[in-house]
Amino acid sequence: MSAPRRSRRPSAGLLVASLALVLAASGSSTALPGRGSVKADDLAKNSVTSKAIRAGAVKSSDLASGSVGSTALAQDGVRSTHLADNAVRGAEVQDGSLSAADLADHAVSSKNGVAIPATAAPGESEARDNAPERALLAAGPITVYGKCFVDTVGGRLHAEVFVRTSEADVLVNAPAGTSYPGGNVFLQPATPEAQRTLLDDVVAPVGGAATQQSTITIVSAQEHLTVSASLFLQRRDPAEPTGPYGAGDRCLFGASSVG
Repeated sequence: MSAPRRSRRPSAGLLVASLALVLAASGSSTALPGRGSVKADDLAKNSVTSKAIRAGAVKSSDLASGSVGSTALAQDGVRSTHLADNAVRGAEVQDGSLSAADLADHAVSSKNGVAIPATAAPGESEARDNAPERALLAAGPITVYGKCFVDTVGGRLHAEVFVRTSEADVLVNAPAGTSYPGGNVFLQPATPEAQRTLLDDVVAPVGGAATQQSTITIVSAQEHLTVSASLFLQRRDPAEPTGPYGAGDRCLFGASSVG
């Protein structure tokens, strides 16, 4: 009588290896069902790079509103820009959105003149406070700017040129006849605006006009400027649809510096 035959069972290692082979084969053989079947969750994170995008394929309509910033912090800690050089020009900048702090030294100089409409408010002080600043010149701690406003109570159009400093003890030598208090006095960062006037004029009658110009020396620890400033006031004339510098009450400012 022969001995009973013993069945040979596969080892645990062989079972695991066989299962892995089956899974690997089934995964590699899976195909996408057809055209247009790839969805966002089929892609691994960061799997789509710029090389995979056809040149010119991404248009402005594909970008979310506000998604392109002016600067960003790169992974290596170096600040980089999203915008090409010279991409932003004057047409893309909102009027009045830039202040002197945004401008390089001597970057603003209205040698050819700048005409702005008047801001109206009841009372001279309120109208002056409400009128936006129009930067005319910026150099180091010094800013020269103009304001154009109408006091609707007094019925007068005002044009004023001011100086501001972020540095203490700035010497301003304004000629006699200007409204700067006394000339040859030190200007401070906290000096009230009404006491920082370099040049001003006013016109009351409808259809009237006035002009004024002056040269002012401004000296700080960083700058020594000789500023030539001028202004022109155009009062609205109901009989005329527009004046030489546009319609309505307007002021024309000009400023340049040597230094």
